[in-house]
Amino acid sequence: MLLALVTLVTGCEKKNEPAHTMRFYTESSASLPTRWAKSVQMPESDLVFSVFPQPILFEGDVTDVALAEVDIGYCLLFQFNDKGAKTLNKLSVSERGKNLILLVDGHPIGFRRMDQSLEDGRLYLFVELDDDKIPMLANELKDSLAKHKKRSYKIGS
Repeated sequence: MLLALVTLVTGCEKKNEPAHTMRFYTESSASLPTRWAKSVQMPESDLVFSVFPQPILFEGDVTDVALAEVDIGYCLLFQFNDKGAKTLNKLSVSERGKNLILLVDGHPIGFRRMDQSLEDGRLYLFVELDDDKIPMLANELKDSLAKHKKRSYKIGS
């Protein structure tokens, strides 16, 4: 799984390469039956989270991804559309203390503890990658958003 993630981040960009999927899952109780939850394991820390099987947010809710530098290092900054921002705000209040887990192309790469209300539609999320690889990931995800938007535009035309 780690090899796939490294390939995701360091792979060459090709015009016909499919856009990456970005799915955000909420942490569930580990005691739920497997039909109601699935387990995901972080690639570096080996932390295991039990998550609900359906994502709460996805790439269609994201309007931008950027590299952000905060006091403790680099992270990804996700900006959500109105629908996504409302969902994120409700989630940050109702699921306080739980984690929001990001899977890119089905691989868990980062998580954020819901420790405060997120009212502005912005989510800072640390990923389990070396700091020198995070800018490449941010660029790939930003490019993927453009591909998703272009595809949506063609479908809607």
